Amino acid sequence: MRKTTFLILFTVISLWSNAQVSYHLFNLQGVEITNDTVTVNGSVSDNEVYFYAHIKNNTSSSKTTVCKKTVLSTDGTSMNMFCFGSNCYSGNTSNPVTIGAGVTDTTFDGYVFPSGVEGVTSVLYTFYNNQDMADSINVLVNYNLQNTSAITANNIINTSLGNPYPLPANAYVQFNYSLKQGDIAAVIFYDILGTEVSRHFLSSGLNQVKINTTEFKTGVFVYALIVNGKKTKMGRLMVKH
Repeated sequence: MRKTTFLILFTVISLWSNAQVSYHLFNLQGVEITNDTVTVNGSVSDNEVYFYAHIKNNTSSSKTTVCKKTVLSTDGTSMNMFCFGSNCYSGNTSNPVTIGAGVTDTTFDGYVFPSGVEGVTSVLYTFYNNQDMADSINVLVNYNLQNTSAITANNIINTSLGNPYPLPANAYVQFNYSLKQGDIAAVIFYDILGTEVSRHFLSSGLNQVKINTTEFKTGVFVYALIVNGKKTKMGRLMVKH
């Protein structure tokens, strides 16, 4: 009965959103996921499991956009958050973010914190025009938390990279990641001048990479996840010796 209610809710929202809207939603591979359902596989031992999406404003004018999170189930996780614009939220609604005419916003990510047991956390993310809530799109994300032994490269849907830890880094830094079968990926580090400092290729599957930072100078570095030749995530790493 509970699952039926979730499906009805998602169907109603999707039908409501199928009118002419200002936005399209894409995953990191450029595949449209507007009003779609996405499964993100993760391990019960992960620190966080991430979902990334890009929101494109298809119109000829800027749109003030809000993200609303609706949590449908929390099996397998202890907490969930999302980031949009320059802020991250544990609550359900973001501050408005202005997306320029024809611009694709790449600041959104949703993530959950596994509780150590298997389960599926389902979260509906709705993006709407702050001046017209009917002008909206959504995506339903099922965060599927499994024992690591049950996850293979063949059933990973999205290639993703977790946040670096520890921070600041001293002798090493680690990332949890998932790499889909067939994807070629590497984590590349740059200094503040944009010069490449280090490059590390990733193996398929659900894994962890540990990178030696003893040769990095104390300071701030930029890291990027490169998948099939394209940058799909960027962030900052502080190194302190």
